[in-house]
Amino acid sequence: MNVNDLPLSELDVITASMYGSDGYPHEAWTRLRREDPVHWCEPKGYMPFWAITKHDDITSISKQPDVFRSEGRFILLPDATMGGGEVDLQENPPLRMLVNMDPPVHRDYRKLVSPWFTPRMVKRLEIRLEEITAEMFDDLEGEKSSASRVRTRISYCV
Repeated sequence: MNVNDLPLSELDVITASMYGSDGYPHEAWTRLRREDPVHWCEPKGYMPFWAITKHDDITSISKQPDVFRSEGRFILLPDATMGGGEVDLQENPPLRMLVNMDPPVHRDYRKLVSPWFTPRMVKRLEIRLEEITAEMFDDLEGEKSSASRVRTRISYCV
């Protein structure tokens, strides 16, 4: 069905099944940006969330961590994984990333990792990644291999 024929409340912009079958929902995000750039989403099987679709709004929000929180609700997990157990994955996700941390923790972690992302360090990583990739393809020469196998091997090496 065409995204323009659906009510905004029925647009699917997050489910893995939709991304798997249809790819990235460019048309749906474009419509939200045009018609309701700060949209309250209530997708079935997920907790409701705000979809902020315009750059200026995202920039403004990201500069106000005292008003807009990144921790906890930044990760969209299906309802089945939320609460009900010993660990609430909403507030204690299994993997913490800078993008879902608020100050002062964000600042402390960023200070810790930023030296690894200077132009000099990234160049060193680029050289090593090229070596790993070349070795991997040499090992696979003559084999029939799926993209997922290649992706998995690179992920383990890096």
